[in-house]
Amino acid sequence: MKIIFICYGNICRSPMAEYIFKSMLKKAKIEGVEVVSRGTSSEEEGRGVHRGTRGVLEAIGIDCSAHIAKRLSKAECDECDLLLCMDQYNVWHTEEIAGEENKRKIKKLLEFSSHPRDIDDPWYTHDFKRSYREIVEGLNGLIKYVKSKV
Repeated sequence: MKIIFICYGNICRSPMAEYIFKSMLKKAKIEGVEVVSRGTSSEEEGRGVHRGTRGVLEAIGIDCSAHIAKRLSKAECDECDLLLCMDQYNVWHTEEIAGEENKRKIKKLLEFSSHPRDIDDPWYTHDFKRSYREIVEGLNGLIKYVKSKV
């Protein structure tokens, strides 16, 4: 199974989800799941994670220093099982990149929670802790889903 977490620039929300979910998979001893993150824009391509995301991840003992922002490609959409967006804006852009044939794979991360909604971009809100809480909420539901599939 391959999962791609998606936000606008691939420096805030999607890498936060990627690194936390990798940690969750390791703790749950779930193998056979590939996890990456991408952006719908090339604006931040080549950069590391935003300092706010880095601070949140470091506080919980997760190293994200190897992250390099990348834009989502059509080929990646074809090869993955789930395209998990942080908000509706990125759902629309992911649909454009992925094409009609991959539309069924596209969901918002918080569709795996009991309260589906967008995760606001902390680039604008500056509230990385809130983003963390909402991402973990979605990931807790996602881990249950993954356990049922692998």
